[in-house]
Amino acid sequence: MGALAAVVWLVGAAAPAGPPPDDRIPEIAAQLEGFLAVKDVVAPDGSKVVVAGGSSGASMLLDVGRIETCLRTIGEADAWPAAWLVVQIEALSFDVVLPVRLDDSGALVWTVDGLRDAIREATGRKPGGRTWNLVVQGFRTRVENRYVYDLPSDRRGLLALLPEGTLLREAKVVELPDGRRYTLALVLREAEFVPSTCDDCASRILGHADTGRVLLVLTDDTEVRDEVDLTDLLSSPDRRPLVPRYRCEDGDSDPAERERSIEERFSSRTRVPLLLPQDLDGDGLALEIEIVSRVEDCVARTVTLAVVPTERPKLYIVPR
Repeated sequence: MGALAAVVWLVGAAAPAGPPPDDRIPEIAAQLEGFLAVKDVVAPDGSKVVVAGGSSGASMLLDVGRIETCLRTIGEADAWPAAWLVVQIEALSFDVVLPVRLDDSGALVWTVDGLRDAIREATGRKPGGRTWNLVVQGFRTRVENRYVYDLPSDRRGLLALLPEGTLLREAKVVELPDGRRYTLALVLREAEFVPSTCDDCASRILGHADTGRVLLVLTDDTEVRDEVDLTDLLSSPDRRPLVPRYRCEDGDSDPAERERSIEERFSSRTRVPLLLPQDLDGDGLALEIEIVSRVEDCVARTVTLAVVPTERPKLYIVPR
């Protein structure tokens, strides 16, 4: 991996007597986040990276929770008071390298001017007589901002048939051979919106998506006739269900674009259509739908679901 050194330097005077107590870790983490949020840095590919402290919609490398994890890892490694912290994120082609040091009072002290001296000392070109430990902390994914939906309090029509707290993602009317009509709806419970980074194959295919418990329900005018839980069938790279809402567009992978608010970014975009009834089994009835379930080798894989037109209609997951 390449190395990305964030422009921060945490220095102090004499080494503290011991590591900071655990109850001070959140305070130190918040202080370090403030240092890291001073400015963005440039990755080896030339793109700008938000290390920490991004605003609404920004995709960051570190948040306070992850910084706390890093600081506790330094403690577990007996690496205080001075350590080179190497943060590795599996999805990225570079590491984030941070020099971390406490002063004799256990506080972090920041000066930009110290960065050059720290690099010289670490590479051996200018020995300073200090001992620095190396601590590596890995994460599988980058930090994401999630947004909990503010659901309407006025629950009429289809929503009145569903449990409180249900997000209606999309609904379609399907007609059975005998003329009966039912509503096919894709809904989520405990729904959140997850903006995509749109910077790799899977994130571009799935796009900006909703996550939560995902269900397909079939209703008439008075009750839910059947439902199928799709949560375990929909698998993103980090194993959570994602239901596409908006497609990735040019510029979405730019960190500067992700700094804009959700309203600014998505208010004028068209939702991805999900429920498109088709005749997939050749029986002349458009009662089957396909939903993207996962991404493999940069190809979207789908799961097929069907409405079975029995006396009491049912939903059916078509075997692969």
